[in-house]
Amino acid sequence: MKKTTLAMGIVAVLGISYVGTAWYTGNIIERDIDSQLALITNNVNQIQDKFTFNIEKSNYDKGIFSTKLHLKVTSSQNQSFDEVATPQKLFDDDITIHHGPFPIAALAKGTFVPQMAWLEYEMTEQTNQRLWKLADNQPFISGHMGISYGEYVTAKLTSKAIKFMDNDLDIGKGYFTFSGYIDGTDMTANLQLDRFPFLSDANDINVIFSDLNLSLTPLSTLDEVDYKLNIGNIKYSFSTYSIAGLDIDNIKSTGKFNYKTQDMDSQGSIDKMILESPPSLYTPNIKPLVFNNITMKQKSVLNKASNIIDNSCFANIDSIIYGQQNLGNIQTDVEFQSLNRGWSSNLFDMNDMNDMNLNDINPKQNIKFSLNKFNWHTPAGDININLMLDVFDIYGMSLVQDPYENINAIKFKLEAPFDALARISAQIENPNDNNVTPQQITKANQMIQLAANLLKSKSSFLMLSNGKTDGFYLDMNLAKDSDEVEVNGKTMSKEEFLDNL
Repeated sequence: MKKTTLAMGIVAVLGISYVGTAWYTGNIIERDIDSQLALITNNVNQIQDKFTFNIEKSNYDKGIFSTKLHLKVTSSQNQSFDEVATPQKLFDDDITIHHGPFPIAALAKGTFVPQMAWLEYEMTEQTNQRLWKLADNQPFISGHMGISYGEYVTAKLTSKAIKFMDNDLDIGKGYFTFSGYIDGTDMTANLQLDRFPFLSDANDINVIFSDLNLSLTPLSTLDEVDYKLNIGNIKYSFSTYSIAGLDIDNIKSTGKFNYKTQDMDSQGSIDKMILESPPSLYTPNIKPLVFNNITMKQKSVLNKASNIIDNSCFANIDSIIYGQQNLGNIQTDVEFQSLNRGWSSNLFDMNDMNDMNLNDINPKQNIKFSLNKFNWHTPAGDININLMLDVFDIYGMSLVQDPYENINAIKFKLEAPFDALARISAQIENPNDNNVTPQQITKANQMIQLAANLLKSKSSFLMLSNGKTDGFYLDMNLAKDSDEVEVNGKTMSKEEFLDNL
C-alpha cells in the first residue's frame, strides 16, 4: 500500500511538474513570439530584394498545453517608383502551438527531443473550399514545425495530389522540409514535387514538371546557397509557335548561386531532349530531333564596382538523332562580358522590361558576346563557327542610323565543308534509314553546290574553298577604330567592305 501511495505521489508530482513546465513554456512563447516573428521576417527579406514579406498575428488564445492564433503572411513587390504595390496573401489561417517540453503532437510524429514549441497546421475547408473538395474533402496542405529550447527549427509541409477534371490539370503530392536555427544559421531546405504544371494563358505555353527535387544549403551568408536540382521530366507545349513541343528527361544540376549578386557556378546534365515540330505542307513526315547526353557548365560573376556581369557557358551534346540517323555531336563555348546586372535580371520579365528606363539600368558601355566555339562533328568532317561581337550602348542602336555606328568590333569565322553539309542533308532526307549511301550524299552535295553558287553571286566575301576542301568559308575582322577590314586574309577599305555587303 505504501508503494502504491509512493508511486501515485511520484506520478502526481511529475504531472504537476509537466503542467507547470507547459504553462511556463506557454508564457515564454507568448513573451517572445513577436520578436521571433520579426526575426523570421527580417531574415526572409534579407535574402532577397524583389519582395517585402510581412507576418501578422491575431486572435491569440493561450491555454495550458497549447495556444491557438491566426497568422497572415503577405508579400508585396518592391517597386522602383512611387506606386504602392498591393500585398498578395501567401497564408491566412489558424495554427496551433503545442507547448513543450514533450508535446504529444511531436511525439506522434516521432520527435522525442525536447521541444519548446510544436506548431501544427491543416488547411481548413473554410480557407479554400475548392482545394478541400479536390483533395477528397481533406486538407490540401498540412504541416508541422518544431522549435527546440536551443531555437533549432525543423519543419515539414505536405500537399496532397489533386486533379482539375474540367481542364485536365493534374498536380502530384509534394513535400517541403526545412531545418536550421531561427537566426538563419545551419539552414537546409528540400522541396519535392511529384508533378507540377505551369500554364501561361498569355503565351499559350504549358509546362509540366515531374519528379522535382530541390535541395538548398546556405553557405557563409544567407545570400549564397549550395543547390542540388533533379527533375525527372519537363514537358513544354507551344500552341502559338511552329515548335509543337519539347520533352526533357532526367535533368540534373548542382552548384552555388548568390541571389543578390547573381553569381553562379554550376554544372549539369540532361539524359535526353526531344524537340517535336508539327507537320506542314512542305514537311508532312517531319521527325522529332533527339539530343542525347547533354552536359553543361555555367559561370556568372558580378563586378560590384561597375554592376556588370560576366557569364560563360559550355555545352556538349553526345549525339543528335533524326529518325534513325545520327547527325553527329556538337560542342559550344559561349561568353557574355559586361552584361548589365539590371538588364539581365529583367531579361525574361517583359512587364519589367516595358516599365523600366533602359538608360537608367544600363549606362553606355561595351557589351561583348563571344562564340568561342561551335563545333558540329560528323564522320564526313567538322563544321566550325567562331564569333566575337563588341557593341557600345546596345540600347542606343537604331535601324534609322548607321547600324555600324555602335559596333566596336566584329570577328567572324565560318568553316562548313560541303561533304559534312551534304551528309547531314542526306540524313535528313532519309530519316528512316540507319545510314546514307554514297549516291544520296552525292545528290545532296550537288544541290548544296548549286545553292552555294547562287550565294556566291550575291556575296563576294563568301569563299567556296579553303584551298584543300570545298565548302563555305569566311574569315572577317572589323574594328571601329580602323579604316581597313580583314576579309579572308586580305585587307580592304571599310568603305569598300560596306558597299559590297
